[in-house]
Amino acid sequence: MTRIVRSNTFITIYTMITCQLFYAIFILESFKEYGQWYIADDATLSYIGTVAAFSNAAAKFIGPTLMDYIDYKSIYKYILLLTLV
Repeated sequence: MTRIVRSNTFITIYTMITCQLFYAIFILESFKEYGQWYIADDATLSYIGTVAAFSNAAAKFIGPTLMDYIDYKSIYKYILLLTLV
């Protein structure tokens, strides 16, 4: 176990996930503030939240499945590209 935790692959994946969690928490906190100030319609805000929740749930199944067939570096490069666009 100690050998795995000290490996470069583990440290890289751990750092990537930690960085993603920071942005996820930031977006969750900003979502409420943004919605209160700029979206007056509660139905629209609920729709956006629902789409985001379903997208998150789908990613939890699609991501690991892709990692079975494609290396994680390619997947994270694609996710980074999507995030930047």
